Amino acid sequence: AAARAALNLLTFQCFSPGGTIGVAKWNGRETPGGGFSKHAPCTPSSMLHTFLIGKTLIDTLRLNILTKDLVVGNVSAKGWGKPIWEFRISTANDAEAKENASLTYLGRLVPCSRAIHLDEAGTSIILGNAIDYPIYPIFREPTATIVPRKEEFGVLHASTDQGIWRQLHAITVKRRSDGDNMAGPLALALNTFSADATLWIGAFVSDQGKIEDVIESAYTVPAALFDVDGRMAYEAGVKHAEASASALRKAIVFYFTTTRHSSSTERLSAAEQKQVRKFSDIAAIQFWTRVEQCLGDLFTVAREITPPKQLGESLWGRAVRAAAVEAYERSCPCRTPRQIQAFAVGRNHLFASPASTNAKKNKAKKSTA
Repeated sequence: AAARAALNLLTFQCFSPGGTIGVAKWNGRETPGGGFSKHAPCTPSSMLHTFLIGKTLIDTLRLNILTKDLVVGNVSAKGWGKPIWEFRISTANDAEAKENASLTYLGRLVPCSRAIHLDEAGTSIILGNAIDYPIYPIFREPTATIVPRKEEFGVLHASTDQGIWRQLHAITVKRRSDGDNMAGPLALALNTFSADATLWIGAFVSDQGKIEDVIESAYTVPAALFDVDGRMAYEAGVKHAEASASALRKAIVFYFTTTRHSSSTERLSAAEQKQVRKFSDIAAIQFWTRVEQCLGDLFTVAREITPPKQLGESLWGRAVRAAAVEAYERSCPCRTPRQIQAFAVGRNHLFASPASTNAKKNKAKKSTA
C-alpha cells in the first residue's frame, strides 16, 4: 500500500493539470499562487514522452539514464543539480532550493508541483500549490521531442485523433550536437541502434485544467528509423497515407454532391455539408484503423528506404489503397442510378494522381486567363 501511494504521489506531482486550487499553510506561510496552480512539469502542451524499453527493468533504466555531459547545455542552463531530498525546500520562498528543484535535471526528477501533506491514517490530505516548473525553451524535458513550430521550436504534443506512429519520424531524431534544437528524447543520443528497438510513447492530454485523455503506444521500430534516409522514407510513407486520407474526404464530398445535384460542382447547403463531414469523419476513422494494422509494411519502407515514386506499388502503398477503397465503399451506397453515377465520380477523385490534379489546375488557370 505504501509503495502504491508513493507511485500515485509521484505521478500526481508530474502530471497534475493547472487550475483553481486551495491555499494551505507551508511552515506558517501561505502556499503560492493565490489559489491558482500551473501545470505540473510533464503536462504542458500535452507533450509526448518517449522511453527506450529494454529486456529487463534494469536494462530499461540503463537505456534512459543521461550523462552529465549531455544534460549540461542541452536541458537547462542550471545543469545537473541535486535531488530534492538532498536540497530540501523548507519554505515556499526558499529561492535557491526552488531553483534547484525546478531548473536542474536531478531536481526535476521528483517534482514538487503541489504542496501535499498526507494524513498518517491515510484517509485525507492537505493540498495546495507549490513550485512552478518552466518548460521549453527555459527547460527542455529530456523525454520530450522538440519540433519546428512556425517561426520557433516547441514540444511535440499528442493528438487524440491521430495515431502516435504518424510522428515516429520526428521522435526518432537523434541529437547530434548542442546546436540541434530539433530532436527526439535525449536518451537516443547515448545509444547505438544496430537492431530493432522498442519505444514506449505516451502523453497526458489536457485542455487548460480539463483532463481529456491518456494515450500510450509501444512500437518495435527498425534501426533504419534512427538514420536520416530511413526516417525520410518513413515520413514519405506517412505522407502517402495522409494524401490518401485527404483524397478520401474529397471523394466523399463529390459523391454526396453528385447524389443531390445534377453537377458535382454545385455547392451543398450548410445542413448537407454537416452531414458530409459526419460521413467523412467516420470514413477517416475506418481508414486509419485499417491502415494502422499494416504498420509493419511501413517499417519495411524505412528498412528498404523505398523511394517515394515506388510507394504506390509497395506493400504499404497497396495497403493504403485497399483501406481507402474499403472506407469509400462503406460510406457511399451504390444502389440507385444517381448513386452509381456519384460513386463513379467520387472514385475518380479518390485515385486521381497528384500529377493529373496539378495538370487540371494549370489547364483551368490558362483557360481563365
